[in-house]
Amino acid sequence: MSNNFMFNMRTVILSGEDSINDIPAQLAARGAHRVLLLSDIGLESVGLVNKLIGVFENNMQVELVGVYTDIKADASCDDINNAVQYANKVKADSIVALGGGSVIDASKGIKYSLEHKLDDIREAIRGGGRIDVGSHVKPFTIPHIGVPTTAGTGAEASPIAVFFNDVEQVKASLVVSGLECDLAVLDPKLTLGLPVPLTVSTAMDALTHAIEAASSPMSNAFTDAYAIQASRLILDNLPKVVANPNNIKARTELLQASTMAISAFYSSLGGIPIHNCAHAFGAIAHIPHGDANSVLLPVVIELCRNSICQVLISSLVFLSCLIRLLQRKSIVKLYCHYVLSKNK
Repeated sequence: MSNNFMFNMRTVILSGEDSINDIPAQLAARGAHRVLLLSDIGLESVGLVNKLIGVFENNMQVELVGVYTDIKADASCDDINNAVQYANKVKADSIVALGGGSVIDASKGIKYSLEHKLDDIREAIRGGGRIDVGSHVKPFTIPHIGVPTTAGTGAEASPIAVFFNDVEQVKASLVVSGLECDLAVLDPKLTLGLPVPLTVSTAMDALTHAIEAASSPMSNAFTDAYAIQASRLILDNLPKVVANPNNIKARTELLQASTMAISAFYSSLGGIPIHNCAHAFGAIAHIPHGDANSVLLPVVIELCRNSICQVLISSLVFLSCLIRLLQRKSIVKLYCHYVLSKNK
């Protein structure tokens, strides 16, 4: 554990049922006037896009000038470039991203392109990505709100965006100070319709964030606190949501765990062997990110058990979480059921 670090939780968290209703006021407070809503066709088909559009009706604070839902899973550079063209067309000055990791990560690429007046995001991520962090980075001026519909990636609170560079055939990372959303709206009602298999997959992504954060040599007292609590919340609430997908309290705590886990993860960024492999597999075979993490997590823990145990030995609470994970056969059964259901 390091005593020399910078911990920055820049994203403001707004959590609670129906918290999306406060979005217009939050945008106005940040100087927004013309809002672009970003999402995908899946969320549009189940009515969540219209639900958020309804929030902007009859409000006198900001104007919703466009809705763009052509962002695909595993978002590509073309997805981002096309959305930037649309944003410029409608003269949007602010962004609301409704969706999972792909949509919210794409929104970061869109914000970056608009801020830097790029026509092609590939210019920023040549050679596999870009890292630009520190006090020298000019603050973003585009108000940006993330509304996650899954509890896994934590993309709403991370200055990291990952998208597929189809020219170089790699998943490229854009890591820039201030790239994360200004505000994360954690409304559990938006996750009630999430199928159980996807709930399990995304939660395992969040758990992987927490474990890699706690076992990182770059961890610190702040990241440990977030990682340990996130692990506890996931292990306590994932079985409850699987048993009852409409358990609003458990859904709420999974969302909070996801945001906490990513905050620990990026603030203690080290070797991240699980995520590095998962991103590689995703680029090659387009495996869903949570699935790749789920398969790799026990393998890496086994291969690196000596170093991981040395790092974690001071945290009996976290070790107890890992023991509970290994002992909880229901988690293993849930994932096996998920894999089998996908292969039917």
